[in-house]
Amino acid sequence: MPIQFRISVTLQLNEISTWKNVETSTLANQLSSSVLQLKFQVALLILVKVFAISAPLSKFLQTENVDLESVLQFADTTQSAIKQIRKNSNAEFNDIFKNVEDICSSYSIAVSLPRTISRQQNRNNVTTNSPEEYYRISTFIQFLDNFIEQLDERFLEHRAKLKSFNCLLPKPEKQISEEIFEDFKVMYVIVL
Repeated sequence: MPIQFRISVTLQLNEISTWKNVETSTLANQLSSSVLQLKFQVALLILVKVFAISAPLSKFLQTENVDLESVLQFADTTQSAIKQIRKNSNAEFNDIFKNVEDICSSYSIAVSLPRTISRQQNRNNVTTNSPEEYYRISTFIQFLDNFIEQLDERFLEHRAKLKSFNCLLPKPEKQISEEIFEDFKVMYVIVL
């Protein structure tokens, strides 16, 4: 996100927080306070990184007359790209965190570890001395793992359905195994 846009949003939130409407000004003040926190900036840049990769899949899913096989291939490509980022999470997050530090320095946001308690129950309790490592472990890696899992869950079921339909209209160069055909019969026994 360009720095001019960030400055504009911050200035507008500060302006709105001076309005006489108590509800609106309070919400603007709360949002302005949130934006000026390290964890918000880290989360925002993580989202920018991951959604830049997944946006083409989202747009592709919205096209008309798209076939399931193409969608699954596109989802696999997206998932592979996210898995590659996960594999290189140290280097990838290092780049993200450098940008976060630049943004934080322009807003005078302290780059420090959040408070941790020795007996943490409701959130991650990462023991580290580095803010970069803390946010890489507690936020970046967990978000990537969850995103990969969500792609898997949302498309895995469709892979099984596609295999079943492929036995009805097989490609000439591919033979359908007896196991896949039996799975198809089980899945669609009501129709058959």
